[in-house]
Amino acid sequence: TVFLTKEGASLDLGAVAKGWVTEQVALDLEEAGLTHGALNAGGNVRTINNKPDGPWRIGVARPSTLNSSSVDTITLDGSISMVTSGDYQRYYTDADGNMLHHLIDPVTLMPANHFRSVTIVTPDSGVADLFSTIFFLHDYESGLELLDRYNADHPDSPIGVIWVIDGDAQAPSADFKLIEDGEFQIAVSENIQEFSRVFSE
Repeated sequence: TVFLTKEGASLDLGAVAKGWVTEQVALDLEEAGLTHGALNAGGNVRTINNKPDGPWRIGVARPSTLNSSSVDTITLDGSISMVTSGDYQRYYTDADGNMLHHLIDPVTLMPANHFRSVTIVTPDSGVADLFSTIFFLHDYESGLELLDRYNADHPDSPIGVIWVIDGDAQAPSADFKLIEDGEFQIAVSENIQEFSRVFSE
């Protein structure tokens, strides 16, 4: 039994549980004979093969509570998952008016502030859900090191990463590109740049 003693505190199993459930539902649908489909479980997208007319094109959400357009579009070929973690949907405002999101840096015990969002592309939705949070908490350089290690150890199910920061932020690397309207900058890992609208143009 788990219980909380602090008033107003709550537990949320939406983290990796949502990705795992999304993957299980997709596998069940595939086993039942579904040949084309896409699941959207609140930011966790899992495709089942291509559409009859070709690959899926899925938008990377703009990290904004006011604008629901995309900062990039990723072409997903076959059965694959795309999961985003960000600071713009699950947050609260403290007494001083500061927005504090739910992705907590285990070192500072405060919300991580490296990125506005991180999106993972990989076959398994549970893995994507886990790594979207992990990469959000890492700075860019340590994230690249983790990416290289993981993909070397998992060549049959590599992960791709899309990092998003504010347009006026100091980019941690020349890898970041300013999107058309200048509101955000994005970086896309080399292994999925060909599937990115922004990086393949």
